[in-house]
Amino acid sequence: KMSLSCPNSLRWMGSSAADVRDKFFLHLFPADANELPVPRRPHRYDNYDFHFFWQGQRFDSKCLASIALPQYDIVRIKTGQYSTLSLGRTWEAEISLDASSK
Repeated sequence: KMSLSCPNSLRWMGSSAADVRDKFFLHLFPADANELPVPRRPHRYDNYDFHFFWQGQRFDSKCLASIALPQYDIVRIKTGQYSTLSLGRTWEAEISLDASSK
């Protein structure tokens, strides 16, 4: 489960049984690509990949990671998890936050 915590963080919550060893990817697409750091502009998204091991916490029967968001307006989020075993993506999801796409 992922939730936006306005105005400035994104949170993932799952069961402690979830595989949190592998890296999660988080790609943030701004309304204006010119707000990205210059090296990220050709990709049109900012990369906020993370590991629960370094940026998450376990408590009771849950695990939680909270990622600080940049100051620019985000219109789309692409997220998921890489698998070190299959060298691919275990899962992925995309969320549109652009009001004009509704």
